[in-house]
This record gives sequence, structure tokens and C-alpha cells, in this order.
Amino acid sequence: MASISKDKRGNKTFYRVQWYDAAKKRHSFRIGSVSKAQAETVCSHVENILHAKRSTLPIDRDTLRWLRGLPDDMAAKLAGVGLIEARDPAGLSKFTEQLIAARTDWQDSTRMKAENSRRNLVEYFGADRDMRTVTPGDCDDW
Repeated sequence: MASISKDKRGNKTFYRVQWYDAAKKRHSFRIGSVSKAQAETVCSHVENILHAKRSTLPIDRDTLRWLRGLPDDMAAKLAGVGLIEARDPAGLSKFTEQLIAARTDWQDSTRMKAENSRRNLVEYFGADRDMRTVTPGDCDDW
């Protein structure tokens, strides 16, 4: 079972989530300066993840939705303590390759046009460009 604790630094309160694993080893990560309600929400989702890991059942939908919406820094904290897998950087080349491969409903001509567009995008922006940094203005320039 996970719990929250408070750290006082000056006039700010920082929350931390703590839990014990099966070997009775304590783990924790710092959430940051958030409200108590927000800290309790994080703690509740951590409990759901821990329960799913212990019982080898899937994580519930609400927690999965919460995980998808997490900022990268919080997801890195969860990955750092072994609760989730580390996120893959969203590189343009890999993303577009997976996107095209997932489209099994396309005809050959559509797939060929998509591959041409993919090649041009990667050539212009670079294969490792983080998808989250491409702005609408960048697309207009392309």
C-alpha cells in the first residue's frame, strides 16, 4: 500500500509517495509542490499500478489514461523507481514508420505516397527530431 508524506522547505510543502515492495524494501519518489488532493490522486494511481504488478492483472483504464497524460518528467520519476517502462523519445522517423506500418487498410499507391511524404519529412526535419517540438509554423515552412 502506498502512502504520501510531506517535506517542508521554507514555506512550500512538497509531497512524496512511498511504498514497500515484496522484499520489505521502501521505495519513494517526490511529486513536488502540489495540493494534498493532487498528491492523493497520484498515490491512488501508484497503488493501482502496484496492485496490477503484484497480481499480474492489467492496469485499470483510469490509471492508464492518467499515465498517458503525464508530463515526461513525472513519467521519468515513475520509470526511475520501476513502476512503469521508460518512455521512448518520439523521434520523427520512428513515429512515421510505425504510423505507416499500422495502416493495413491502405492500397499500394496510398502507401507509396505516404512513404514519399515520410522520406521528405525526415529529410527536412531530421530522423531524431522530437515530434513534440514540431510546430504548425514548422509544417508551414516545410
